[in-house]
Amino acid sequence: MSLPMTARRCAIVFAVTAAFSGAAFAGCATVPVTFRLADAGAIDGEKLYINGDLAALGNWSTGERNAMVRSSPGGTGWEATLQLPPATPIQYKFVRQGSAGPVWEGEIATFSGNRQALTPACGGTLVLDAGHFVVPAPDNDTIADQPSSALPAALQQHLQAFAAAFNSKDPQRMQRFIEQHGTPELANAAPWATQQLALAKAQKATAGLDLRAVRTYTPTRDGITALFQDRIYGGWYAAKVTVEEGGAQRIKSLMLSPARPAQLPAQPVANEKAMLGMVEAAVKRGCSAGAFSGSILVAHNGRVKFEQSCGESSKRYHVRNNMETKYNLASMNKMFTAVAIAQLADQGKLSLDDKISRFVDESWLPRDVTDRITVRHLLTHTSGLGNFFNEKFMASSRDQYREVADYKPLVRGDKPAFEPGQQFMYSNIGMLLAGVIVEQASGDNYFDYVRQHVFQPAGMRNTDSYALDEPVENLAMGYTPAERSPYGWKENTFIHVLRGGPAGGGYSTVRDLNRFATALSNGALLPKSSVERLWKRQEQIDYALGFESSVGKVGRVVGHSGGFAGINGELNMYVDRGYVVAVLANQEEGASPLAEHIGGLIARMPQ
Repeated sequence: MSLPMTARRCAIVFAVTAAFSGAAFAGCATVPVTFRLADAGAIDGEKLYINGDLAALGNWSTGERNAMVRSSPGGTGWEATLQLPPATPIQYKFVRQGSAGPVWEGEIATFSGNRQALTPACGGTLVLDAGHFVVPAPDNDTIADQPSSALPAALQQHLQAFAAAFNSKDPQRMQRFIEQHGTPELANAAPWATQQLALAKAQKATAGLDLRAVRTYTPTRDGITALFQDRIYGGWYAAKVTVEEGGAQRIKSLMLSPARPAQLPAQPVANEKAMLGMVEAAVKRGCSAGAFSGSILVAHNGRVKFEQSCGESSKRYHVRNNMETKYNLASMNKMFTAVAIAQLADQGKLSLDDKISRFVDESWLPRDVTDRITVRHLLTHTSGLGNFFNEKFMASSRDQYREVADYKPLVRGDKPAFEPGQQFMYSNIGMLLAGVIVEQASGDNYFDYVRQHVFQPAGMRNTDSYALDEPVENLAMGYTPAERSPYGWKENTFIHVLRGGPAGGGYSTVRDLNRFATALSNGALLPKSSVERLWKRQEQIDYALGFESSVGKVGRVVGHSGGFAGINGELNMYVDRGYVVAVLANQEEGASPLAEHIGGLIARMPQ
């Protein structure tokens, strides 16, 4: 279970025009890249931002970074020039920000589903003319799926040829596919170098794709949508294609992105033993393919049924991950902050409906802002506040941010993007301020409070917001793919926080996360009524109070996910089935696909 990640996608056609100039010179730190958008479709009062997969692009976090300006007063065009690393593949999208909150672009016709380009070498410049803002598709449509045999014969042949070329991992074979089965639009949409990089990432994430089904939407969408299934965890990918007119139906564009599971008959899972065997096989495939590096635990009614680790916690020293390895949690820390707030509410030291001005003084935010926001707004991400991973954070030393109060310079000046309580917008500043409230209401340092009142009662001996400059034993480094590096990977040490806090960035083990789940269920942390209040899902969004919360075929699922460059984790508590699934990975997108697969297996078991 994880919240929708608007910006993380996987797809084939490149819809930007890249103009390079200049030649390579001696090493440099950055090169100028100009982003131009001819028509943003923005209304008066809206702002426009660029967000993407590098720290300098915001790492896909919402927040007011990399603002664009209108090309001319009153015109429809916008532009911005950013300093980015040289000779680096980038993925990005435009984000409109208005009174109703952020609106991310929809899926772009590229392998990643995002706009993409390759920055120039040192001494060069790059101008990206991006056309118009791509309006996102509606998320309330209905779907109907049929077996792939329902596709036109010619298109089936083209898509099978695509799968064969993709699965071969042979760039020359993919080029032959484009030449033989595609039109010039497909061949000329982007530089081949960027296509290769996108293909390599998708191939590593899936270990191959197989054509399974065709999908139709109501209301209807342009193009044809074919469904592929990956060979590691059986995840689903939608290939949206447009074809030329006539009998040949050669492909003009092909975009591959994660999709909702196909509505086709699925083989039931007979019992728990069969399910655990399938989990073990899936973990083995993920480890062998390099798609998973981390630890996993599956428990049922308090008893651990399966656990395993693979990969390296340090590629530098070749230290293997193990069941006591501490992984960065990213946003999963938010659960601990929510429990702390609930404990203080039960003690009468605060109310969820208190205005935060009672606890958050004007050294953080002006009174006219804090008087409009409640504690509940912070925990439900409805405050309208943004993200402290902003320009100032990226340009400053991480050593400056160790205690909660150290983040004040990153928060000052932030304003709600909408009237608090009216919209959902994921907010790290909101959860940071929840940590401020823990300190003010309890009289304790935030870290001391959660250590004494959350971790210790739950028996979480290997969980804390460890500082990276301390020699903490068995602490995993995070790794992000670096296709152009001779090592193939890059540590995330210098782009993440030095020490985590109320909004995320702490460390834990899968065994400790299971202990946390047990402590929530047995009353060690909160009375049952308080836990239920934390877990009550908001209307129209799979989020409660500091916990993700959803209801589906498997019943109610609560927990939290976390993700950042080199980090991915999931804790899913299947309330109605008694299962707990904890997956932590020290590489991005390494845990969520596996956790989702296990959830699907549990759903296929008899109740």
